Amino acid sequence: MARLSTFSSFLLSALVSVVWAGPGSSFPDVAVNWRLPERAPYAGEAIPVTLEITLPAAWESGNLLQLYPKPLDLPLQVGGFDALASGRFLAVPEFEGAPDPASRTVVVDGEVDHAQGPLLTEGPSGRLATYTIRHWFRAPRSGVIELPAPTAHYAVATEFREDFVQGRVPVDRRTADAVGSSAELQILELPEEGRPFEFAGAVGRFELKATTPAPTASAGETVDLRVTVRSLGRSPAHDVDPRSIKLASSDAFTEQGRTVDADDSNGAQVVTISLLARSPSVDALPTASLAYFDPSGEPPGYALAMAAPPTLRVVQGSAPPSDETAAMADGSDVLDPEPRSIPYWTIGVLSLVFALAVASVIRRHLAFGEARADASSRDA
Repeated sequence: MARLSTFSSFLLSALVSVVWAGPGSSFPDVAVNWRLPERAPYAGEAIPVTLEITLPAAWESGNLLQLYPKPLDLPLQVGGFDALASGRFLAVPEFEGAPDPASRTVVVDGEVDHAQGPLLTEGPSGRLATYTIRHWFRAPRSGVIELPAPTAHYAVATEFREDFVQGRVPVDRRTADAVGSSAELQILELPEEGRPFEFAGAVGRFELKATTPAPTASAGETVDLRVTVRSLGRSPAHDVDPRSIKLASSDAFTEQGRTVDADDSNGAQVVTISLLARSPSVDALPTASLAYFDPSGEPPGYALAMAAPPTLRVVQGSAPPSDETAAMADGSDVLDPEPRSIPYWTIGVLSLVFALAVASVIRRHLAFGEARADASSRDA
């Protein structure tokens, strides 16, 4: 019985101390590198900058060790994008959108991000898995931008033992750092040739659609012209400056202001322009247009997107404007329609002043007559 107990203890000890071997005894490096756009981008264009992470495909089974209390799908600490945003690049986070449900969580520049993949390829020492992390940026000026070397920090093990209490315990755990190579990105300047006068910096491909909530309005009322800007290319529509939208000149409407809203359903931007209807002799709102530079054209060049003006019938209001309102509108003085009554004491004072003035004239006339009579008597 003692021998059986001893054998059972030995067997349990042997099972607990089983060593699990990974894909080999060597530690192949993790590689991190920038993947630049296929063509040189233009100043003002929203461009994707992609960071590639390549590691042995067999490590996905558990060789990478967790670095945080909350487990990650891809336990790596990656850095590099923050250095881009602090230089001559401007981050465009609104265009990144919601993460893909099939993406893997990873820490990028200290925050949880998402990596797409993996893309499996055959390498010299076995199958490799490549993940990609993509962020969007814009360079406001032309020139050469240097992308600093990306980095990755991770912990890995190739041998594990099964502990009765702790479970799967790494035997040869080690931490490592991967450093990629820097890269240079050429930013092209927007051409002067063919640039329209109304161009205000929109780069990409866009289309406009104009609507109005009400088909009719009265003269003197404010109506809303809703202009939806949708992107047909890579540049985000909601990053277009709303002042880039121009309205055709019209004496029948006066612009009062603009508000901007993002349409999350299709990544568009809605610019609401408030217009004061001044004349009942029109049947449509002004035409809205957007001048932009299309970097993906053959060849790249400037274009104009226009929205068909929505129908709007302006009628005369129910109550015509008063003389005071009309005078204020054209800047003339406003006359009091009802003369104000004059107090009685004012009439009395005026009468007294008038009487005193008449008496003074009479006295002067009498004095002048007496003087002439005296002069005549002396001459005689």
